[in-house]
Amino acid sequence: DTKTGQRHATLKGHTHALTKIEFVPGNNRMLTASLDGTVRLWQVEPAIEMKKLIEFTPKLEQFGSKAEALTLFALARDCKTIVFAGPDRTVRVWDNSKEKEVHRLTGHDDDIVALAISPDGKYAASSAKGSSVLVWDLVAGKKIHAEKLFAFRNVYLGAAFSPDGKTLAIASFKSVRFLDLASKKTQPPWQHSPDMPDFCNGLIYSHHGNWLLTYASLQHGISAFGVESKAPLRTLKVDLPKAPCWSLSPDNKVVALAAKGGDILLWD
Repeated sequence: DTKTGQRHATLKGHTHALTKIEFVPGNNRMLTASLDGTVRLWQVEPAIEMKKLIEFTPKLEQFGSKAEALTLFALARDCKTIVFAGPDRTVRVWDNSKEKEVHRLTGHDDDIVALAISPDGKYAASSAKGSSVLVWDLVAGKKIHAEKLFAFRNVYLGAAFSPDGKTLAIASFKSVRFLDLASKKTQPPWQHSPDMPDFCNGLIYSHHGNWLLTYASLQHGISAFGVESKAPLRTLKVDLPKAPCWSLSPDNKVVALAAKGGDILLWD
């Protein structure tokens, strides 16, 4: 409880570490994803598990031992649509009103490591190992765009939808590309600055849409750029893990991010 500082409840059910927690706006519920291959829906008050929405089967490691199953989800702003991804390399589209899977989308040839959904729930972007991003029309249930850097096997690219849902930003080599979702056409690559890292593992738009934040590992840190001016605003040089774990506060004033070693950094 944020008012009293007391623990409200402990929710048990997952058997491995969690990969994401998100409150469902306005209805006293919460979604969690875990390395156990499941996404679960919880009621917050009283604190109970309501449903296991999806369960992926972990891959078998050498000698038959079970591997951890990286499981991801992204929830649309209106809470009507959820997209899931897991070790089977598919993107699954869940209709909350029908409480069922409506599409299962295939196309990735490597493990999916990040998911994003447009604010209106009409599009999703999935990023996979092997430096590829696929963009999906969730209504039609089909792929509408693909980005792949064939020369780079062990990297993955960040992707982020603009707050107005009109544009998808996709990291590329020393640049960022922008996909216009209405025309399905990409604009020329946006070259930021000479010290732009080779790859951005994560991208975030500010909530007002005026800034684009880039995330890169290997001590490149995070940078903020003006969307219209394309000019760098500020940079925080810090050694970050490859997989982004970060969030921007609702007032656009503070970025919280997980650094190597387990520290949580707050950047003004």
